[in-house]
Amino acid sequence: MNDITYNIQRREKRDTELADAWLRGIGVDVGSFGTTKPNLLKAQQTATKLLTEHIGVLDKPTKRFIEYFQSRYSCVKKRKHITDGDCFRILNLHSRILRGEYRSNRHKRTTTQARSQN
Repeated sequence: MNDITYNIQRREKRDTELADAWLRGIGVDVGSFGTTKPNLLKAQQTATKLLTEHIGVLDKPTKRFIEYFQSRYSCVKKRKHITDGDCFRILNLHSRILRGEYRSNRHKRTTTQARSQN
């Protein structure tokens, strides 16, 4: 193996490790990335984000559903039985939470602006 081939392989390996670390960081299973439907990948990423960043907003049944979704996603046989409806339920929940945060922040901004103008 010459120097050029070695350098190419070394860079490929480094890039693959960086991409795998990034995917794991956003909550996506690296091993199933190429074979999983895009909706399912997005829902898995969103479920991870919900459980890490928005856990205080979730009620118990919703939290259980997200944890159950993640347990089904982690098992290859059960992953095939996750429906688009389950994926959209998680994605819609995340949208609803973000919308609520936006409204709350907008209300805070308008009240602080009104106070500063007085």
